[in-house]
Amino acid sequence: MDNIALTRKERILMFLNEYYFGGSALTTLLRLFSGPPMFYIGLTMYSKASDRVGIGYGGLMVVFSIYYTFKPFLWILFKWKYFRSVEFRIEATADRLLIQEDGSESQTEYSKFERIVKRTNYFALSVQKGLKIYLPIAGLSASTVDTLTQHEKK
Repeated sequence: MDNIALTRKERILMFLNEYYFGGSALTTLLRLFSGPPMFYIGLTMYSKASDRVGIGYGGLMVVFSIYYTFKPFLWILFKWKYFRSVEFRIEATADRLLIQEDGSESQTEYSKFERIVKRTNYFALSVQKGLKIYLPIAGLSASTVDTLTQHEKK
């Protein structure tokens, strides 16, 4: 069984990496590069508008582009308690994953995971939409890494 300690900083970095680079190439491009041009277009529309509709739409684009650009950081700010430091133990068997934390225990078969993806420094396991488990490779034994790599689903 592997003992893992994830600090708040590590959890935030894994979340940001997964947010920006965890999806398709199009999603990555949109999340990285669409906010500033949208802000510029909205500001231009707002400053050159001659009627209320143009002013409203330009203002809406400015506000939305700011939100869209800083959305993951707002999630971190407003959901700070979800990024607390945690310590848990993990055991990867041939057919299931066992996670123990603070007296509770969870066993999940690999078939129940929607995605198991190996990144550079961690594994991202998606149980269902919006629920992910991040496991740093540095804290895992070689046998656990091999087992998770065998069950990788993209």
